[in-house]
Formats: sequence, C-alpha cells, structure tokens
Amino acid sequence: MYDPHSIQWRLNFSFSIAALLVSIAISLIVGIIAYARIADLGMAVDRATAYRLGQLLIQSYETTGDWEQSIAWIQRYNQNLPVTLNPDIHPQFQWQVNLTKALNKQHILLLDAQHRVIFDSAQELTAGTRWTMIANPVPLVLHNREVVAYLIVESDLTHRENNQQRLYYVLLLIFFLGFGMTLFINLLVSIVLTRYIVRPLNQLAQASHALANDQPAIKLPVHRKDEIGTTTQAFNTMLDALAEQKKLRQQMVADIAHELRTPLSIIRLEIEAAQDDLQSPEQALTRIANELESITQLIEDLRYLSLADAGELRLDKHPLSLEALLQQIQQRWHSVTQKHQIQLQVKMPDTPVYILADINRLQQALNNLMSNAIRHTQGHIELTVQVNTTNCQLAITDSGAGISEADLPYIFNRFYRKDKARNRQHGGSGLGLAITQQIIQLHDGKIWAENRDGGGTVFYIRLPITLIAQPK
Repeated sequence: MYDPHSIQWRLNFSFSIAALLVSIAISLIVGIIAYARIADLGMAVDRATAYRLGQLLIQSYETTGDWEQSIAWIQRYNQNLPVTLNPDIHPQFQWQVNLTKALNKQHILLLDAQHRVIFDSAQELTAGTRWTMIANPVPLVLHNREVVAYLIVESDLTHRENNQQRLYYVLLLIFFLGFGMTLFINLLVSIVLTRYIVRPLNQLAQASHALANDQPAIKLPVHRKDEIGTTTQAFNTMLDALAEQKKLRQQMVADIAHELRTPLSIIRLEIEAAQDDLQSPEQALTRIANELESITQLIEDLRYLSLADAGELRLDKHPLSLEALLQQIQQRWHSVTQKHQIQLQVKMPDTPVYILADINRLQQALNNLMSNAIRHTQGHIELTVQVNTTNCQLAITDSGAGISEADLPYIFNRFYRKDKARNRQHGGSGLGLAITQQIIQLHDGKIWAENRDGGGTVFYIRLPITLIAQPK
C-alpha cells in the first residue's frame, strides 16, 4: 500500500499525470487535424470517383461522338440499376461499375467545354445553363488533349455525413484504446522506474536508522554512477569517518585516563613514601606539586582543544614583526639548547615582514615545535624564513632520526606518539602538535612535516603576510 507522502507514490502520480496530459494533448491535436481533414477526405473521394467515371465517359464520347449514351448510363448508374453496355466498346466498364456501386445516389454534373450544363442528375439546372459556382471540376480530355467537357461528382450529404460519423467513431475508438494502453504502459514503467530510484533511498534510510539507534551500520553497495550512487558513496564515506572518529574517541578516553593515572600514581607513591618516612614531607610536596602542574597543563590543553573544536576560541590579532617573533623564540630557547649541546641557528628575513597574529598563541605553537625538535635531536636546529608577495613560510629543521613515513600522516592527531611505549615524562601528552595545528589554522595558515634526505625532520608553517616593509 502506497504512502501518499512517499517519493515512490509521488513519482508514480507525477508520471501518470504527465502521461494523461500528453495523451490529451495528442488527442486534441489529432482530433483537430482529423476534423479539418475529414471533409477534405470526402471531397477527395468524390474527385477520385469523378476521375474514374470521366475515363469511362470519355471513352463513350470518343466512340459515339455525343453524350446521349453517357447520360443514359449516368441515369442508370445513379439509380443503382443494372447497367448493360457493349463489352466490345467498353471492355472495362462493368467492373468499374461494380467497384463504385457503393457510391450510388451521387450528384453528377456534366458540363461542356464552356461550362454549360449538359446533364444534372439532381435536375436542379437545365441543359444549357452556364455553371458559375466555385468548384474544381474534373476535365474530360480526348486523346488529342482537347478538353471537351467537365465532370463534377458530389456524394449525397447524408451519405457523406454517415461516412464521416463512422470515421469519427473509429478515431474515437482508436483514441480510447491508445489512451488506455498509454496509461497501462506508463504505470508499468513508473513502477519499475520508481522502484529503481527509491530502493537505494530506502536502504539509506534503514542504514541511517540503524546508525541512529547505535546499531552496526553496514556499507551499502554502489552500483550506480548517478546522484543516488554519489549519495550512497558519501554515506559509506561517512560511515568510515564515524568509525574512525569512534575509534579515536575511545583511544582519546583511554589516553586521557592513562595520562591522569600516571601522575596520580606518582602522587600516591609520594604520599606513601612520606608516610613511611622514606622521604621528607618537603620532598614529597615538591614532587606532588610538579605532578599537579602536569595535570593542570593537560586539563588546560584539553580545554583549549575543546574550545577550538566548538569554534569559541578567539585570537587577539595584531600586526606582528616576524623578525621580532623569531628573536623572542631564539632568546627563549638559547639556554635550553646550550644545556643540551644543540646548536640553534636562526636566519632572519632580509626584509622586515609583518603578519597579523596573536603573539601569545603563535609563540605557543612555535615553542611546541621547538620543544619537539630539542627532544628528538642531538645536533643542531635551524629556523629559516622564506617570503613572497602573499605569504611567508617558516621552517624548523632538526638533525634527529626523522619520523617514519607510516607515522607522518598521524603526527597531528591527538595523543598520538610514534613511540607507543613512551610516557609523558619523555614524550609529552601527545597534544602539543594537535594544539599547534589548531593555532596555525586559526591564523589562516597551514602546517605540515617532511623528512629530510640527510636525516631529520622539517616542520613547515605557511602564514599570510600583512605588509612587507621597503628597505631603507
């Protein structure tokens, strides 16, 4: 049973209405044309009869030299009486009469070459009367191409109307048969077509309901290349994305639990050690304060990412000198790099460049990258800048072991560590690069990483520039 609100019912109804309108339009056109042509058809039949009858009359005229025998024959023919003619003179006459007996009671008018009446079967015009009515008589031509007479044949009006009425009935019957067949065929085609269209939509609806009810949704087969096939493919892609998000969400919850469990375990151990007099309370409090600071930083990172995801993170952007920013980063990490015996090299741009940025957030992003670089290298770190007319590109290059190609696509994921066994004491919380990516994207920029051919990793940051100062 069809639902009147369903697409299938609406498509079937639309196809049926369209077929009905097309059938009615075709019927009206055919009816108008037929109505205009039926009268012409009757006149054409009369003219054809006149041509056939004229051939016989001209044969009789050529034989006798007058119209008397022809007139006598016309009178008998018009009264539907047996006609007897000399077969030697008229060898084709008898079968012609038999073919045209159905057209008896016709008005036959024979005129001479000057359009004077020779014979009128209706006895409305007397012999010798000049015929002046508008018509197109059939000329009777001798072998020498001389026109000796004209012939007009008009069917009886009642007989013609009866023939026209029968023709109307035949056309009406054809119309109803064609109309019924059109609707029947349209109904079959619409049912097959709508099922072809609606079946994948029903499958999408069932899969969506299963997904909404937290039931496992199965990927739908894609057998079509039209819009419905594209929609089905998009649905399957969405299922993959949702499955990946669910996996990441579960992993994130597990990572958060792990990140919290580690400092809490340390705090519990420090308290137990103080209670057992294995260390002084001051030592325990110092270590507990460090772990609480780590927990606080983790919570702050998570809050930052949640604000960024919700679109509620606001930046305080101002024109910022890129040279001043790099100098601050160099000063911030100078003592740390010296402590780890790492050479830090910063190449300033040749021309002063200004970007529109939140200095605190951008410093946070660069500090995250510097912290990672220091953690994974023992040689040198290099900061370089390339500038063109529209953007600037910062590169932070280290001389470490690099990142495996399998890990590169995932390093900006939250809680991702290329070394799964590394804890937060040596590898951080796994949120630094995710936060850095969010900050760069909020600045309308882009960040990515590549491995160097000679070893190490390069992190690229591309930011739009506000102004390039002209050198003095």
